Amino acid sequence: MDPDRFLHKLIEYPGPASKLAGLDVALQSIEELITHARAQHIIRLKARLRQYGNTLHPEDADDEIYDIEVLNDQILPKVMLGGFIVMLWSVFESCVKDLAEYTRKEKQCAFSLEDLRAGDFLKQMEKYFDRTLGVIAFPNKNIRKRIDDLKRFRNCLVHSDGNIKDLPPSLKAKNATEYKKRNLILYRDLHHQYVVPNIDFTKDNLDLINRFLVDVSERLYTELHPITEQGAPGDAPQAARP
Repeated sequence: MDPDRFLHKLIEYPGPASKLAGLDVALQSIEELITHARAQHIIRLKARLRQYGNTLHPEDADDEIYDIEVLNDQILPKVMLGGFIVMLWSVFESCVKDLAEYTRKEKQCAFSLEDLRAGDFLKQMEKYFDRTLGVIAFPNKNIRKRIDDLKRFRNCLVHSDGNIKDLPPSLKAKNATEYKKRNLILYRDLHHQYVVPNIDFTKDNLDLINRFLVDVSERLYTELHPITEQGAPGDAPQAARP
């Protein structure tokens, strides 16, 4: 790549690389924290049972074991991995908005991504890049569906605590075994059934967003700055299509 073009793309263009790199580090840290916290909870439980085992009623001991199981298997992944899913979607929207704003400035558009109220962020995104560049935001319909499922799952976590009634259809299952195949763990309490993402579900969706943002970022840059004879970014920006 021409040095000027490389520097322009690296410094001026708001690609998703830095934010995505931060997510990779964050998820690795979360996985390590969960592993460490689970081990510490079990160590403390064993110490308590050794110290008070002779005086604890068997039912009280069972309750303490159950509480640790809930903490390790439900609450930790629910808060930390579920929280990561919420953050992942926020980063996705942020990266798309950065790319859209850069596009608006380069093309001297009279409208922005925020002006295209479509009732759905993905539809809004599709309309914007099609109108400004003629770029298909989601050439792979399966990728679009998976990203839409991620959005719906994020909403399910935020608005209904992972209640299975609000899951997207493709993530719903008949029983715990089928949910496990989707890398979701099914739990029940007194009021409802809910799911918790496991680490594989979280990694798969991080990889999905990573690959998609890199792809759309590269395609947008090529459209905005086609390679000239000198290999530098293209000529002055053209007006947006009506």
